[in-house]
Parts: sequence; C-alpha cells; structure tokens
Amino acid sequence: MSDDDSTLYVGLDVHKDSITGAYTIGAGELELLGKIGTAQADVERLCKRLQRNARCISVVYEAGPFGEGFIGSFSRKVSSAWRAHRR
Repeated sequence: MSDDDSTLYVGLDVHKDSITGAYTIGAGELELLGKIGTAQADVERLCKRLQRNARCISVVYEAGPFGEGFIGSFSRKVSSAWRAHRR
C-alpha cells in the first residue's frame, strides 16, 4: 500500500443500542464492519480492530442525541492519527 492511499475512511451510524459501520482504505472497496454494541468494551474492540488496518484514520459518524457520549468514549480510545467528524 502506498502512502497516497493509506488513510482508512470509516463511516459509523450510532444508535442507542448499536453502532453500524463500514470502511475503505484509500479509494478501495467498501467493507462492512457490521453491527456492534455501544458498551465501552465494544468501542475499544472496534478501535483496536481499525488501528490494525492503517496509520491514519478518518471517521465520520451520524449519531443524533447519542453522539456526545459516543464521541467522548471514542476519543479517549484513539490516537492522534484519528480524526472524527460528526455528520
């Protein structure tokens, strides 16, 4: 993988009881992450899983009223290479 396409782009749809996501590396194929829970342990597993795939990660999430708690939890678990944007 070249430096040009090493960014992992992640889209998350956050609900009260679940998070559904998909990702792509650079301009590659879109891959479904599937549905996970919203517990702290679920978010930690997701972060570890994504960090194995790329050095730079850009996350866009749609979260409605549950977004503030999610992004607070999510932000504490990710490195400075991550960027999160609320949609």
